[in-house]
Amino acid sequence: MLQSMQEAMTRNHDEMKEMIGQVRNNTGELKEKMQKMDENLKVFNKLPKMNKNYRREKRMEKEEKRVDEIRDKLIQANKELETTVISLESDKAAHYLRFQNMRRKGRRFTRYHGRGNSKGTRNGEGRDADRNR
Repeated sequence: MLQSMQEAMTRNHDEMKEMIGQVRNNTGELKEKMQKMDENLKVFNKLPKMNKNYRREKRMEKEEKRVDEIRDKLIQANKELETTVISLESDKAAHYLRFQNMRRKGRRFTRYHGRGNSKGTRNGEGRDADRNR
């Protein structure tokens, strides 16, 4: 009976050693898994910051594009305005030039051509005659 108890204790002791070895292996595996999870967690924690930066960069690019479009529209409007001003100034100059050689005679305007008779007027009167009146 003592011998059977001793054999049972030896078997139990061996089984306990095996179980302790398995537990140590399991704890080693758990440590490795925990390290991998920590690394993954670090990478995962960096991702939102990267995503925030990426989103911020995209938003800034959109803003820059919008600002460029507005600037282009303003430049185009400015060019059109310059063209309009130039056109109006040339129309104004043409208007003044059209009436530059006109003389008032009574209520009618006659056009001075600067050619023809010696005095340079249509009806033969000279410029001096208009001034003396």
